[in-house]
Amino acid sequence: MLRPSLAGLALALACALPPPAAAQQPTAAPQRLVAPNGWTPSGNAATGTIYFRCEAAACVPGSLVSAKRQPDGPQEPLAAFRANVEQRGAAVLQAGGGAYRSFKVVTVYAKEVAPLRAQIAVWVISRADGGAEPTALALVSYGQTRFTLVSTGKDEATVRRNIETMLPAPFFLTAPNDAAKGRR
Repeated sequence: MLRPSLAGLALALACALPPPAAAQQPTAAPQRLVAPNGWTPSGNAATGTIYFRCEAAACVPGSLVSAKRQPDGPQEPLAAFRANVEQRGAAVLQAGGGAYRSFKVVTVYAKEVAPLRAQIAVWVISRADGGAEPTALALVSYGQTRFTLVSTGKDEATVRRNIETMLPAPFFLTAPNDAAKGRR
């Protein structure tokens, strides 16, 4: 089982944090959480974050993916997305007080799973104790609706596969809530 670390959590939070509260749209807590086979969902209504924990061999037990609604808007260019990830990684290293040796972006790419568009970054933070923390971040859009997904796992291939598996999950959870809001 993977244990969360300060660097991984700090970077995940830094990448997943939305703009100032004035720009944040309220997120309704889903009534019923659903997830792909092997994943157990849970939610934090106070933050609007949905967590998916892998509990099956098919998705590498111990893996964790979190999803958080972001303010509506267009995606930034892929180069700007990468620069944002690199800046936040440098900030985590600086704030780590020597506990971390390096931050390396492994890959940044765009992926479409119609009708969703995603920008995905996979990185590794090397700790001073010799350990490593692979993480993946995706900014996923459906029109103007956006979510961030953050995946932690045992290696780069696992976090990338987890992110790609979970791309549509937060949209399934919010679609009924958004439709209900429109009927009011």
